[in-house]
Amino acid sequence: MKVLIVDDEPEHLSTVEALLKQRGYIVVLAADGREGFEKAVETRPDLIIMDIMMPVMDGTEAAAHIRSHPVIKNTPIIFVTAAISAEEKTSLGESQNLIFPKPVKFSELLDAIRRFENGKKF
Repeated sequence: MKVLIVDDEPEHLSTVEALLKQRGYIVVLAADGREGFEKAVETRPDLIIMDIMMPVMDGTEAAAHIRSHPVIKNTPIIFVTAAISAEEKTSLGESQNLIFPKPVKFSELLDAIRRFENGKKF
C-alpha cells in the first residue's frame, strides 16, 4: 500500500516515514499542501496522511483540491494537527477523512491504517 505523508515538520515526516517503511508500506513525502496535491496526482496513493497547518498551501486547501480532482477525489485522508478550529473540523468531516491531534500516537495511526486496509471506514 502506498501512503503519501504531507507535513512541513521534517522530524514528523521522517519519523512516520521510518515507522511505515518498517511495516512494508511504500511512502511518498511532501513538505507542504501544494507539493502534497501534486504528488497525490502524480503517484495516486492509497492513503494520505496530512498536516493541516503548513506554509504555501494548508491541509484544508490541499484536501479541497484533492476532493475536486477526478482521479484522486476519493483517496482517504488522515489529518494530523496541533490545533484545529471548529470550522475546520466541520469542513473536514467527510467520511473518508480522519483527524488525529499532534503528537500522533503511532499505535492509533497504525490502527486506522489497518482498518482502511481491511476495507473498513474510518
